Amino acid sequence: MQAIILAGGLGTRLNSVVNDRPKSMALINGKPFLHYLFKYFENNGIKNVFLLLGYKKKFIKDFILKSQFSLSFNFVEEDEPLGTGGAIKKLISEQATYLDEHFFVFNGDTYFPINLKQFLSFHIQKSSDISMALYSVLKNTRYSSVSLTNENKVKAFLNADGKKALINGGIYIFKKDNLIKSINKINEKKFSIENDFFGQQALSELGMYGMFFDTKFIDIGIPEDYARADDIISDNF
Repeated sequence: MQAIILAGGLGTRLNSVVNDRPKSMALINGKPFLHYLFKYFENNGIKNVFLLLGYKKKFIKDFILKSQFSLSFNFVEEDEPLGTGGAIKKLISEQATYLDEHFFVFNGDTYFPINLKQFLSFHIQKSSDISMALYSVLKNTRYSSVSLTNENKVKAFLNADGKKALINGGIYIFKKDNLIKSINKINEKKFSIENDFFGQQALSELGMYGMFFDTKFIDIGIPEDYARADDIISDNF
C-alpha cells in the first residue's frame, strides 16, 4: 500500500509554541510527530511514502535520511505554498506514473490510527472515487461536518454548529484516474483540497464515501490540542 503525506503547510496557528520546525516535526513525547506516523505505516502495511514538502522542508528530509524506517520515501517539493489541493495536483503532474490505482492521503498533523486494510476494503467495495475516514465529535465547534446517505455516500459538507457531528479525519483514499480527470479541471495553482475541491467539484462529479472509525483522534495544528498530544500519541496503536 502507498501513502501520501501533506506536510508542506506553514503551521501558522501553531507558531506560538512550535516555531523552529514544520508542524509535522513537532515533538510529541520527545519524538517528531512523523515518527509516530511512520511507525503506524510500518505496522499497517504501508510500504511506499510520498511526502509533499514546502515550509522548512530540509528539516523533514534530514530526519528521514537519518532514520531507519522500513519504508521507501519520495519527495515532492514546493517552491511556494500551494495549499493541500495544489500540492496534490503537483504530485499528480510529477509522479502519476508511480502512483497506485488507489492510494492513501494523510494530513501531516493528524493522528488517527484507523484500520487501513478495512478502510481500503470499504473503498473498493463501494467503487468509490474518494473515500474519507470520519470521526465523531460530541460538540463540533471547529471542523466542517460530513452528511452521509444511508449507503455512506457523502451528500454535503456543513459548517460547524456546536452539535454532535461526523468530521473529516484527515485520511483519504483516492482512485487515481478519476481524481486526475477531475482535479485537473481546476485552473488555479494554489487551492485547498477540502474547501475548493471536495465540497464543490468532487461532490458533483465523483463518488465520495465516508467511513466512521471509533479510535484515537487528535489534530495537533492548534496549541490547545498540541498540548494534549503527549497523552494521546504513542507507539502503541
